[in-house]
Amino acid sequence: MATPHQASFCCSQTLPNEQLDVFNAMCLVCSLASASASVFSLLREDKFYLSRLRAAEERRFQPTIVAWLFLSDFMACIGVIVRSILSLSRTAGASEDDPQGRPPYPELCISVDVYITFFFIVTFFWTFSFALEQWLYTAGIKHRMWWFHVISWLAALALTAIGNGIVDASSGFACESSETMLRARYLAIFIPMLFVLLANPTLFCLAYVARRRNARAEGEVTAQTRDRARQVLLQMAEISFVFIVCWMPSIVNGVMEYADVTTTGNSLFALWVIQGITNPSQGLLNMFVYSRVPSSHVGVVYNRYSTDALEEHSRLVPAQSKPRNTTPAPRR
Repeated sequence: MATPHQASFCCSQTLPNEQLDVFNAMCLVCSLASASASVFSLLREDKFYLSRLRAAEERRFQPTIVAWLFLSDFMACIGVIVRSILSLSRTAGASEDDPQGRPPYPELCISVDVYITFFFIVTFFWTFSFALEQWLYTAGIKHRMWWFHVISWLAALALTAIGNGIVDASSGFACESSETMLRARYLAIFIPMLFVLLANPTLFCLAYVARRRNARAEGEVTAQTRDRARQVLLQMAEISFVFIVCWMPSIVNGVMEYADVTTTGNSLFALWVIQGITNPSQGLLNMFVYSRVPSSHVGVVYNRYSTDALEEHSRLVPAQSKPRNTTPAPRR
């Protein structure tokens, strides 16, 4: 998804064949690495994330959300792999009559592009759902897992239908679209991207403040709870940083293309290569930043009834003395 412009992959060729091959090779390598990381994360025996895909209603939904995020990353990477192979075969089949090497089935290429867009937008909303669940739970607001499914799948489906389906259907899946339709496609992709970029840090900060407020209200402000709160804050920063690293180059590219900023030569090639590395690497980087999310809803970092809190409580509260035996001794 280095650019939402369908012609960049399926219709016309913005870069020379040699540079386009480098770009697709980077996409292919990074997608393979991220797909492998997502599968590894789902199959980890100490996390059991795969079983969380069908988890029942629980007290915490973070593990289930992370599992669906890993699965969505994997599905998006599969699409990037297919698109890279199609693009590499296109440039390999270029000839003097067709120097751009147009694909024999542009409908298939466009369909793969729509598939990639859909699952990447799904990953945006699962990332948002993770932050939203943090805040809802910490604030004591009751919520259900199906809320996050509705947000992630229906919102992504609607945006993809608007941004891709209308544009492609209006041109009959041909390589012709008006500038207005292409701008609508940019907005459908980059609006959720910018929304998550701004909403997640805000929700994380609200959750952190609510957690500190709850700890003070219950008299649990100790050195251990402060350290745990700092660790949680660090994890929040890591999750937000990974999202920024993966998608800020695409935001820059989208702004430049939307504003008709002319970029050619090595600068355009460098921007595409950066996106070819950062976009598919989301699954690989997510494996590291979400690896500390517990697989069970018991003992989650925000759970005030965690194991550490219970151990600390048992040390502070003395054990009750055994009741005296009031039964009179038998007479001899």
